[in-house]
Amino acid sequence: MDEIAVVFWSFQGPNDGRALNVTCQTGIIVVQSKQLNPLRLRDFRVEVVDTELELLNKIVDVVVDLDPDIVTGWEVQAASWGYLNARGRHYGLFSYRVFAINSLILLYRT
Repeated sequence: MDEIAVVFWSFQGPNDGRALNVTCQTGIIVVQSKQLNPLRLRDFRVEVVDTELELLNKIVDVVVDLDPDIVTGWEVQAASWGYLNARGRHYGLFSYRVFAINSLILLYRT
């Protein structure tokens, strides 16, 4: 199973508590590589990490910090969240930090 090199995320939610005043936050979490030049991604919030394990922990932090009501993805069982879950299992990440993401994966499979 290939390592994850980058995660793109987006969060849409109310800006000031009013349902009609919605903002969209976006970000990129990427593992450092020789091909990466973060300055070329100047219009995006980019977080550069050293390892895939740090990337997985960062995306868990994003989900926990933003506390979304709905989480979506593409092909959620085999790709996107499912793939993140599988890579987390590779590192033995079955702790309280990834419980929320593991629970989301189970919801998609029912």
